[in-house]
Amino acid sequence: MHKYFFSAVLLVSLLSGCAGMKVVDPNKPDNKGQLQVDYSGGTPKLVETYTCTMVGANGKRVYATGKSEEEARKEAIAKCQDQTLLSFCKVSKMSCEKN
Repeated sequence: MHKYFFSAVLLVSLLSGCAGMKVVDPNKPDNKGQLQVDYSGGTPKLVETYTCTMVGANGKRVYATGKSEEEARKEAIAKCQDQTLLSFCKVSKMSCEKN
């Protein structure tokens, strides 16, 4: 009797442990809810961030995070250009999202 009870408890705990599980791309940072400190107004405050993804000429993906979408775009372009000798970064393949 104890053997079946233990098996049932083990099965329920294993199944409930997988509830809410999501698949994460290990190459893409999960920046949901990420905030940055902004000192521009004289006093520090937390602001929302943006993450931009760009595909370089070599096929590698580059990720950059910034306080604004424009800042994140500029950072992604700079990171991409740092990885290549010639500037063949595909700006048309860039996508940005609010964290």
